[in-house]
Amino acid sequence: MCRVVCVEGESRQRANRSVSFRTQLVRFARLWLQSAAMTADLSLIRSSFAAVQPHGSQVTAYFYDHLFAHHPGVRPLFATHLDEQRDRLWAALGALVVNLENTDTLTGMLQNLGRRHAGYGALAEHYPAVGASLIATLRHYAGDAWTPAAEESWAAVYDVISSTMIEAGKAASN
Repeated sequence: MCRVVCVEGESRQRANRSVSFRTQLVRFARLWLQSAAMTADLSLIRSSFAAVQPHGSQVTAYFYDHLFAHHPGVRPLFATHLDEQRDRLWAALGALVVNLENTDTLTGMLQNLGRRHAGYGALAEHYPAVGASLIATLRHYAGDAWTPAAEESWAAVYDVISSTMIEAGKAASN
């Protein structure tokens, strides 16, 4: 009897710690997102993305070409055919820009992405390569909307994106 109760109690404690950690992670992500909103000029994020949008599927094709050319070690993490992946990336970028100031939605979205990417084998050390390719792609397509201030804003937002996704991925792995 004691063994069952003790084991059950331990499981409950572990579950409570897990919930507590998830709660702390959500709070951390919200604070990060709020701090990014303060340091990043969100209007520059929106205007530079608006300049990129007319290029549609070319943007994501360029992104993956850049990523694999400059960081070939990440190629095995992706399917051979990237059409569906390109569409998902484009949708995620659009959702990110739309929800920049909706921290609850954005936090949940990024945490879900982080957990899924961890399941695909993405590691924390892969995120800088993705960020560099994202910035290079946006710079390539944004034209005159791309300024040093826009680049700084995107870098600040990507730092929050990657930090939130990495932490969620680590939590899912534990």
